[in-house]
Amino acid sequence: MQEPFHYFVEPSEFVRSTLCYADGVGVSSELLIDRAYFDNLVVMYVEQGVLYHEQCGRKITACQGDYIFADLRLPHKYYFDKNIPSVIYWSHINGHVALEMARCIGAASPLPFCGRSEKIRETLLKCFQLAAGSDVFSMSQKLYQLLLAVLEESRISRAAPGEESQYLTAYQLEEALKKFVYRPADLQKIAESVSMSKYHLCHLSTRLLGVSPMKKLTEEKIRTACRHLQYTNEKVEVIARQLCFASLSYFSKVFKSQTGVPPGEYRRRSREEGSYWV
Repeated sequence: MQEPFHYFVEPSEFVRSTLCYADGVGVSSELLIDRAYFDNLVVMYVEQGVLYHEQCGRKITACQGDYIFADLRLPHKYYFDKNIPSVIYWSHINGHVALEMARCIGAASPLPFCGRSEKIRETLLKCFQLAAGSDVFSMSQKLYQLLLAVLEESRISRAAPGEESQYLTAYQLEEALKKFVYRPADLQKIAESVSMSKYHLCHLSTRLLGVSPMKKLTEEKIRTACRHLQYTNEKVEVIARQLCFASLSYFSKVFKSQTGVPPGEYRRRSREEGSYWV
């Protein structure tokens, strides 16, 4: 399989809540990804060459036969060694079931996780075969098998002392902040939700996530607002209220500062051109 194959689908709420699903699978021979957030987990198997993955203060080198499992909702960068012809098989994975599995994997060994398993390769190739069809149950089964294989290896390969807790703190911060997207929040409330002081929260958030907790929360609120604007017909003032902004004018100001356009303009463009804000 030499050419990339992409599979995109907008899953139903039933699929999101009860199954694993992929919005993309494929083969890549050219790769350079550097971004702060992408709403997916990923498995990348190195068929040929060398893959580098940078995340959570770590740089992982994966060679032929290795795979990397990562949570792309945290800042990440991955790329090939430009001096070596390289090919990876990859699949995004998402859904409530997949996220619960990712927590189990992260508890056993820090993410991103690098392993070595022919089972991963075989299962990815089966995912490619299923991607062109509409059998979400068969695809979910294969994606779950991928996660089980990663979990099995992660439980064998334990983290070095202290390394695991650092990753889990970053992961917990990310998850804790998302819980406040639709709730009124201040620094004290968020700090209490992760059982630490405001000072410690700010220090860890800046060090592990790259920004302050309140800025990260605002980014997540605006990212959520973008999805509402693109996929629903809710009025802008309703979206602002749901996301707990103090006023419509303040929401519009923050939204424009993050995306470059007012909410109404974003809705128009996103429906004409597809979502363009990351």
